[in-house]
Amino acid sequence: MMRSARSFYAFVFFLAGTPALLYQVVWQRVLTLYVGVDVYAAAITVSAFMMGLGLGALAGGAVADRLRRLDLGYAFVEGLLALCGWLSVPALGLVGAALGQASLTQIGVAVFFTLALPTFLMGMTLPLLVQALAAKRGRVLGADLAWLYGANTLGAALGAFLGTYWLMGRFGFVGATRIAAGINLGLSILVLVWTRRGSVSSVPHVAPELGPGQTELSFRRLLGLSFLSGAVALGFEVVWYRLLLLLLHGTTYVFGTILGVFLLAMGLGSLHAQRRLDEPGPELRFARCQLGIGLFVLVLFGGLGSFSFLPGLRHLVSASFFLSFHPSPALGGGSTSLVDIYSLLDTFFWPLLLLGTPAYLMGYGFPNLIRAAELARGRVGSSLGAIYATNIAGAILGSLGVGFWALDSIGSEGALLALAVLAGLGALGANLFRALPTPRRVLVAVSLAFLAIFFPRRGELIAALHLADFPSVTFVGREDKVGIVALRRQDAVVAFAEEKVLLGETRLYIDGARHGNVHQDDSIIADVEVQLALGAHPAPQRVLAIGLGDGRMVAAALLSPRVEQVTVVELSSGLRELLASTAAGRILESSPKLRYLNQDGRRYLTAHKQEKFDFIMGWPLHAAHAYSANVYSREFFELVRSRLSPAGLFFTRSVDSYSTAATLAAVFPHLFRVGEIGYVGSQQPFRFSLGRAGLPFEKASALLSGDRTDIVEASFGAPLVTDFHPRSEYYLTYSGRDRLDPRAHRVKLARSASIPQWLDP
Repeated sequence: MMRSARSFYAFVFFLAGTPALLYQVVWQRVLTLYVGVDVYAAAITVSAFMMGLGLGALAGGAVADRLRRLDLGYAFVEGLLALCGWLSVPALGLVGAALGQASLTQIGVAVFFTLALPTFLMGMTLPLLVQALAAKRGRVLGADLAWLYGANTLGAALGAFLGTYWLMGRFGFVGATRIAAGINLGLSILVLVWTRRGSVSSVPHVAPELGPGQTELSFRRLLGLSFLSGAVALGFEVVWYRLLLLLLHGTTYVFGTILGVFLLAMGLGSLHAQRRLDEPGPELRFARCQLGIGLFVLVLFGGLGSFSFLPGLRHLVSASFFLSFHPSPALGGGSTSLVDIYSLLDTFFWPLLLLGTPAYLMGYGFPNLIRAAELARGRVGSSLGAIYATNIAGAILGSLGVGFWALDSIGSEGALLALAVLAGLGALGANLFRALPTPRRVLVAVSLAFLAIFFPRRGELIAALHLADFPSVTFVGREDKVGIVALRRQDAVVAFAEEKVLLGETRLYIDGARHGNVHQDDSIIADVEVQLALGAHPAPQRVLAIGLGDGRMVAAALLSPRVEQVTVVELSSGLRELLASTAAGRILESSPKLRYLNQDGRRYLTAHKQEKFDFIMGWPLHAAHAYSANVYSREFFELVRSRLSPAGLFFTRSVDSYSTAATLAAVFPHLFRVGEIGYVGSQQPFRFSLGRAGLPFEKASALLSGDRTDIVEASFGAPLVTDFHPRSEYYLTYSGRDRLDPRAHRVKLARSASIPQWLDP
């Protein structure tokens, strides 16, 4: 019966991990719609989420040591969590809509209290369930703890993979959270039924008997080590995610895969830890894991930064860096081409390589740390809650410290080196070095010093992952707390013959994703699509640009004599500086018309309700990239429409000629397609003026490729993109995925006979 109870609890906690992860991903994503996608918004959301978990763990530990009917308590928590999960997305929408003009402090407070109850309940579950099993056995068994923790982490990994690759794309955010709520409710009922059968009902609390291997460390020191390990873990995760974006770019599948691989490795490490968890010396096993994490990071990333030019490694980097999608949209249609298959394999390969081993060591080490705390304190619930809470507090500090300070001040390379040193300090604090023989101590110290001295300096690892360690590549990059922007020019093949198509071009990359070409020649800056769109407005005096991009759209507006002011709202603080040496950048720097703001574009529109513009334009990242639907959804287009003057025009670009095009047509009663991916929309009828645009008839007529009727016909049956269902981002389940592939044939819209009626002299 003891073994059956252990298996039952593990099964319950495995399933409990799946909805918890679904909630975390969806809630964070929904909140970005209202508080933005900049580093401050992300930090607020993550901190509020983790703070709730930590407080819940503390409370759960205290309750677990006193509660006599632990199974009923756990069932109640799961049932209440189901209710919170069912209502969560609409509730977040209501709260978020009220935060439009709030300060960061007000946003932080509102987000914390919105997430407080559900995250508090999540934090309570582990102490309650661990203590329930301990009470059933009448003693502390470390192996049971590792088994439950590992099962829960593997369930969370399942939630990451299942949610990313199917649930969110198929059912949207509301549907995904309600499926998660159904799992919570099912678990609550399952535990109640199990309890009524008498297997684990009304078990009195039994004071645990300490096993062999009393720890030499005080409980306070163990709390400090827990705090430090949390800071190291989340700090590393922030940097790993940034570096992986350079290779895999920022699709939702990349984020979900990184998270899933991280949790999978941690879960497997925890399950492995149960074999020795009841043996003496858990604090030393934890310390070895911390030391191993630091050494691995120094060796692997040092190698990537210093030897990316080697054959094999440069081919792997090139094959991933130059692919647009990871995985390819064609896989959703059953493609079996080698390129498409590789695009899926490398989505898993790089996360496994970069963070699989450290995450496994984290999963192995943390249960050992909890076990040491139990031995030091003599209690299960409260010691577990305290360790878990301090670990989360460290994680909050680590993510904030790296996100707000380290990446901006010392770069990704400096952050990796600093975190590796902190991991070594964790091993030192657990008395590992004192336990080692003198020769091993010397060897470890010399190895760490050698690796630290020759670790890549700031910018070197970033350049290597842009495949820039070659004489034929010219590279300039900027890294700040928002991301990495780079200009890259390649004049000779470095890995594959297919690279010939990009030779001689200077390309702009934002977090590894290509975002246009730039030019040094002042004569090659014209964005004729923007010129034509501006010519459709009789007096476009006030222009808003959501994002700077490669600078050409903004430059075209600044050069127009009819424009009086151009407001640019751009997240990256380094992009303007990076473009300063380009033709478009020089126009930006010299124009008195420019007003430049480092903010999230959607949040800016939400916060400035009274501000109106004659012309709003944007060129976000690809419609399949994560968070792109924040500026491609129906709600966003309606927000833009409300900020336009009566005759105002909206110009945007999107390769998605299916759902995004249909969504534009649903919001703007007057709409034209310009070129292959440009759209101009308005509330009022408008025509394109050749004289105002300064374009000849032949060029203008070649640019106009369809009116609203043509766009609606070409996108017939397309589901609309909404805030809570960003269809094009989850393109493997998206019915218009073939329109997202740059290799796909573009749909021709134009009926040539109708073109003259759109144009005025």
